[in-house]
Amino acid sequence: MTTPLVPYTSVVTPLRECVAVVTGASRGIGKGIALALGEAGVTVYVTGRSDAGGTTEGLPGTISETAEAVSQRGGRGIAVRCDHADDAQVETLFARITQEHGRLDCLVNNVWGGYEQQDWKRFGAPFWEQPIRHWSGMFEAGVRAHLIASRLAVPVMLPNRRGLIIHTTAWDRDNYLGNLFYDLAKSTVSRMALGMAKELLPHNVSVIALAPGFVGTERVLALSPQRGARLRRWSRPRTSAARWWLSPAMRVSAPSRVAC
Repeated sequence: MTTPLVPYTSVVTPLRECVAVVTGASRGIGKGIALALGEAGVTVYVTGRSDAGGTTEGLPGTISETAEAVSQRGGRGIAVRCDHADDAQVETLFARITQEHGRLDCLVNNVWGGYEQQDWKRFGAPFWEQPIRHWSGMFEAGVRAHLIASRLAVPVMLPNRRGLIIHTTAWDRDNYLGNLFYDLAKSTVSRMALGMAKELLPHNVSVIALAPGFVGTERVLALSPQRGARLRRWSRPRTSAARWWLSPAMRVSAPSRVAC
């Protein structure tokens, strides 16, 4: 006798009352996660700098387009223009969430300024030849932005004694990532997830570092248009994170399981 499949809608119904923030969600991995959460019925605050007035380096995708797509998939998408390198704007974001909902269930730290103004032919150049602006983009608009958003999100999560913080990162079985600034930034993100998980464990808030691997995002496709068709066949800028982000299997019971 074949066991009937459980309908997807019945699996994700408990998430309909949940509130999430996905930073850097105009496109790419952030957009993919936001859409998956939308399919789960989540209210998703979609943040980034790309809006109708202009997009980052002319790439396709805006926060409004992502928010609309979230709503079309059954959630509620709320676009909020926010430069995550500006602490005041981030503080305003979380103050708004507190005022409008009084709770936050999930924060996805995906914002990343480390790819801007890159000469990709020189990405693997030795560190003494790398422009210092790339360090600033990776650490100030990347690592620090993750820290600030998490610092402001946690007080909104604590009253409910539940929550999940996801840091998207890059990881290759602890191998060197080919660029010193990049390798240090991504390693720091994973280490930050571990430290946050240790400190938040008593409060029932989980923290993980999520490395999706190489994905055919809008930026990747723009860099290699001739590979676009092949990339689209095996890689999409979305993830099924909504299926597991509040599941018991992903709750942190030991900090050593977190930075994976």
